[in-house]
Amino acid sequence: SLINNGTNGLLIRTGDKDELVASLKKLLSNKELAETIGNNATQIVERLHPDVIYSKWEKFLIDTV
Repeated sequence: SLINNGTNGLLIRTGDKDELVASLKKLLSNKELAETIGNNATQIVERLHPDVIYSKWEKFLIDTV
């Protein structure tokens, strides 16, 4: 999955304001957790960078010909 709750992001039910507030408070009160989630989230960007995706498609197409 793209986002793993508590690992590289926080998932909140749509429209649940109380859960949003609780999650923000959790991040603001726990610098280590906020840094960990932030660092892990950057891996999503790296994994889904257009150059990475293009290279995978290119390899797939070359391998199937």
